[in-house]
Amino acid sequence: MHIRNKLYPYPILAETYKNYDYIDSHFDIVVDHEMGKDKLTLKFHPVLNNDDLQSLIDCGKASFVSHLESTITSYRKLITVPKEGCETTISADDVEGEISVCSFIIANCDIPNYKNKQFNEVYSDFSFDIEKGNVLAIGLEYEFPIEKEQDEYSKVPSIFVVTPIKDEKETDMKIDINNDRINIQLPLKSFAQFTKSKLNEAYSPIVHSMLIVPALMKCFEELKIKKFNGEFWEISSRRWFKVIQKALKKYDIELTEENADSIESFECTQIIFDNTINRGLMNLFSLDLKMEEN
Repeated sequence: MHIRNKLYPYPILAETYKNYDYIDSHFDIVVDHEMGKDKLTLKFHPVLNNDDLQSLIDCGKASFVSHLESTITSYRKLITVPKEGCETTISADDVEGEISVCSFIIANCDIPNYKNKQFNEVYSDFSFDIEKGNVLAIGLEYEFPIEKEQDEYSKVPSIFVVTPIKDEKETDMKIDINNDRINIQLPLKSFAQFTKSKLNEAYSPIVHSMLIVPALMKCFEELKIKKFNGEFWEISSRRWFKVIQKALKKYDIELTEENADSIESFECTQIIFDNTINRGLMNLFSLDLKMEEN
């Protein structure tokens, strides 16, 4: 999420507008980050120099909030930051490339006839009706690179992300391999069912069989096409390629440009996922038996 300049029907405190609407005022939520082996920790420290806005925070009519986003994985989260600051942790599997943090002051309720003693003088004779959810202030945007430990290359599931296709007319699954993670895109209804399936571990091998197996097979076939077109280098630098390469090496299978066209896509997929199709069938059979017993 990148903050873009836009017009508001009321004064707003924002560095992006050089704080034109206010005088002697400043707002930001300073963000520190620490990348560990399995998680990213973000620490938030609100800074506000405006008495009237601070009063709104103190009485609960407004809140400090921060929006977190990692574009590659489609990870998004909005957190409320208390005035004394806080920290949050994110699984390393949920973020990739970089994470951006944008901070705001948001109205928690309607605020009629809002005035501020530190308005720019051009607004000194005006008051404004603020609606619940309106943005009152915008902080700086922070972007942090995600630098993970090298042993992440042993975690095959970490290279997949499942996201919804927002176009309701789309009814087919799509697979995008042009980033560091393989993006399996599902129609909205299918994505809703996928989300429910994560609540029961017994469905995991079944979901792998239906989604991840064809996605990985597509990757192997794409490697062959890229080699034929002299474009193998475009994919070999992707993280998902390095993870697959390391996974196959455990079974004495070398994945290089030279042998890419001799790789058996289905067999290698089965090896990497430990015969997940058979396990999926067995789990499906077990689930059927449980349903009959009930």
